Amino acid sequence: MNRYNDTPLRTFLLALVLAIFAEGTLAAGEHNITITINDSTPSGTLATSSTIPGGTAVWDQASKTLTLMNFALDTSTGNGIEIIGLSSVRIVCVGTVTVKSGGVDAIYSDGSLIISGHGSLNATGYNSHGINSNGVVTITGNAIVRASGVTAIRGTSDFRQSIVFENYTGTVYGGVTLLADLTVDYVETLTIPTGASLTIPSGKTLWNKGTLTNDGTLTDNGTFINTNTYNGASTVAELYDLYIDAGTLYPAFAPYMWHYTASVTYATSYIIITAIPDNDATLTGDYGLQYLYAGSNPFRVTVTSKDGKKTEDYTVTITRERDYDYDYDYDDYGGGCNGGFGAASLVLALALAALRRRK
Repeated sequence: MNRYNDTPLRTFLLALVLAIFAEGTLAAGEHNITITINDSTPSGTLATSSTIPGGTAVWDQASKTLTLMNFALDTSTGNGIEIIGLSSVRIVCVGTVTVKSGGVDAIYSDGSLIISGHGSLNATGYNSHGINSNGVVTITGNAIVRASGVTAIRGTSDFRQSIVFENYTGTVYGGVTLLADLTVDYVETLTIPTGASLTIPSGKTLWNKGTLTNDGTLTDNGTFINTNTYNGASTVAELYDLYIDAGTLYPAFAPYMWHYTASVTYATSYIIITAIPDNDATLTGDYGLQYLYAGSNPFRVTVTSKDGKKTEDYTVTITRERDYDYDYDYDDYGGGCNGGFGAASLVLALALAALRRRK
């Protein structure tokens, strides 16, 4: 049965989602809708789907799976999503999924819940629970779940291969690979406990704006940005600052810019490259005082993370002007004759250079 009030806007909203649960129940909340799933749908019904202003929802009766894709639902009374009379339902999140309730629970089930997916779920029950289950709440499949309320998650917890935040306190469970970018917000903490692991794959970003404690394993194959508190062996291989005592670096330094150039006059025979590592990283390569040849001088600084698992190379190419007072093009510090001299001329050039330096 489908029920809704006569308000034109709510009628429009419900009409858009009516196809999702052809034999289930939809009820109107004050600001949006409450989705109620019950077990009145005959077995064998084909999966149905609908796109609503808040995203796309797909219900598969055979597998008892509710898929939410870039979905946002906000109701001021009642539960945001309520599941009644089913022993177990799986919720799959794709993209960013947000469910809020100003009345009771964001998500309620009188049976068990399994939450997974390639995205994140934000469940907020302002006056009650974020997620409320009379059975077991299983969170798995690399899902990222943020639940908040008077009690963030109520039920028997079975968290595995997931990241779960309960009222701003987050924990990595099992071995997790980020399938979506993750930001630890200013008010949040995230802990990787002993035995757990978090992998940032190529193309994904973990940005810590809050507090991140790593007692397990953090593998950075993508991008890890730390702008607040990090506790544990760092996987960050980057510079905090990079500058030279002559000339100007181009482009201006930024931790994720790897290649720089600068030009100096011929009178500059050496340069001091100052590299400051971030997050207790170590340095090797060409930093400190470096002598310059006339022409191009490439230097490389290698940064190794504290845990030794990641390296990054920064290159600085300094171009020193040539001494055009000479009537030949000889590089003072061993650059060779570039003006077409033979072996005899090389000896003469060296003698002339020595005489010039005595003046």
